[in-house]
Amino acid sequence: MILGYIEDGPNLVTLTMNGSGKGEPQWWLNLQANPESRVQPTDGIPEVVDHAVSGSERARRWDRWRSTDKNLDGYARRRPASTAGVVLEPGNGSAQLGAGHHGLTNPADGEDESPDRT
Repeated sequence: MILGYIEDGPNLVTLTMNGSGKGEPQWWLNLQANPESRVQPTDGIPEVVDHAVSGSERARRWDRWRSTDKNLDGYARRRPASTAGVVLEPGNGSAQLGAGHHGLTNPADGEDESPDRT
């Protein structure tokens, strides 16, 4: 699975994308069930713990995404549901390799997967 992300300090931030389809993407359902995982960004393979963001934290990160993808709000309007903002924070080293392995690419590096609804 390739996901777009932005960097926010030591954290990676992504949006739950499922095109304009209904429901949540399976990778997000998996992370909700087991928030410890490994990712494979372009500069390493950190273990991470995820959490959804809300309120002003979500608004701030949505604005950062908007600066990366000017069509963000248009994509959002196509979705029948809200798009969760997900923060992947550096973990404590206890993530199991089988728990999840999510490849990420950074849209700033030329990989552009457009996020969905606010």
